[in-house]
Amino acid sequence: MKRNTLAYWIGLFIFGGLILQTFLQLELEKHGWDTRVEALVFIAISAFLYLLCVMLYQNNARFITYVLLLFVGVAATVLAIMAPMLFHAH
Repeated sequence: MKRNTLAYWIGLFIFGGLILQTFLQLELEKHGWDTRVEALVFIAISAFLYLLCVMLYQNNARFITYVLLLFVGVAATVLAIMAPMLFHAH
């Protein structure tokens, strides 16, 4: 396996596992579609950002990749704190 494709396979297993875990752990009767859709949207956005970071890193745009990862880290921290105000499903 080429080294360039390894990152794509890792992402496929990570985000595929997260999607499977979302369907296994969030029962519709208990949580409803709101919580499941919220989780799936977050996984889709994370997968897109992962793909973008991998493509930028492989095209030798490492500084942009690090700035994007810093932005994602700050946004995740802020959203974790503000989640109860933004999403009323919790």
